[in-house]
Amino acid sequence: MQLSSTEKLEENYEQIKNYLLTTIHRPENTDSSIKLNNISYIYPNSNTNAINNLSLNIDVGSRIAFVGGTGSGKTTLVDLIIGLLVPSGGILESSLGKPRCP
Repeated sequence: MQLSSTEKLEENYEQIKNYLLTTIHRPENTDSSIKLNNISYIYPNSNTNAINNLSLNIDVGSRIAFVGGTGSGKTTLVDLIIGLLVPSGGILESSLGKPRCP
């Protein structure tokens, strides 16, 4: 029996959620957050920023969604937040680790 796209997404979501819940240290401090201060990112060999001077605070325990059209920077933003990419400008601070900046 083949899984539908929705069932595959739900299965992947549960696997990722379980991984994150068992491997990420959650700070005791409830004032913790992720702070993006004037974050910018430009991909190599590109002439324009994928993210340009974005500032955002995400409190621990909050639920957020990044919504936008194709190519609007949603995946780039998530990659910056989780550390797969390093910002080309600005500062990304997290109570979970050291600030990331260029």
